[in-house]
Amino acid sequence: MRVITIQNKKGGVGKTTFLLHLAYRAVELKLRTLVIDLDTQANASTGLTHDYGLLKLPGGAAAIFTVQRPEDLPIRRITPQIDLLHGHTRLDEVDSLFDVSYLQQRFLPRQVPLLRSLPYDLLLFDTAPSAGPRQIAPLFLADLVLIPIIADDFAVAGLAQTRDDIEAARRINPSIRTQVLVNMYRANSSSQAKALDQLRNIASVPLREPFFPLRDHVPSALSTEVPVWAFKTAKAPLRALWRNFATETLQ
Repeated sequence: MRVITIQNKKGGVGKTTFLLHLAYRAVELKLRTLVIDLDTQANASTGLTHDYGLLKLPGGAAAIFTVQRPEDLPIRRITPQIDLLHGHTRLDEVDSLFDVSYLQQRFLPRQVPLLRSLPYDLLLFDTAPSAGPRQIAPLFLADLVLIPIIADDFAVAGLAQTRDDIEAARRINPSIRTQVLVNMYRANSSSQAKALDQLRNIASVPLREPFFPLRDHVPSALSTEVPVWAFKTAKAPLRALWRNFATETLQ
C-alpha cells in the first residue's frame, strides 16, 4: 500500500483537484484505492459521488479515529476500483474530541496499523485547511505529502506552517517524502515570480516543475467526471502535464 496525503492550511489552492486526478489515474492503472475525505467541505466526496446528502451524513472519515476493526469502517463503493470514507459538515467535531496526545497514544499504535492492513493499493487523504488532528493524523501514515500552493504572499507563511507539521511527524514517520505543487500559475505575473523566489528560499522541499497553469479546462473536466487528459477541448500540453504528474506520483 502507498499512502498519499494532500495538505495545506490555506483553502482554495486545489487540494481536491489534485486528489481527484490521482484517483482517476489510479483507476486507469487498476490500483484499488480508498479516498479518505477529512474536509468538512467534502469536495472530494461530492466530486466522486455527486451525492450532496453526504454533507449531512455523520460518520464517514471520522471513523478512522475510533473504529476497532477494519470491517466496521463505513466504506462506500464508488466504482470497482475506488472506495470512499466520505467527508461531511460535522467533521470539525474530530478537532474538539481528539488532541495530540490522543493521536500519539491511541491513533499511532492502534489506528495506523489498522489502516495499513486494509486491502488497498493506495490510500488518498484529502485534508482540512486548518490545524488539528485531521491534518496531523494522515502524516503518521503518509509515504508522500503533496502541498499545493498558489504563489502569493500567503503561500510563504502557509508553507512554513505545513513544513513544521511535517518535520514534527517525521520524528515518528521518518520515511515521509514531500513535494510542493505550484498551482494556478501565471507566467506573466510579477507578484507570483516574487513569491516563488521567496518560496525557493524557505522551502526544504522541492517545487515540482513545470508548474500547473491557471486554466478553465481543469475544473471543466472535473465537472464532467473526467480528468484533464480525457477532456477533448483541453490542449495537448495541459493534458500531458496533468497525466504525467499523476503517473509519476503513483509510480
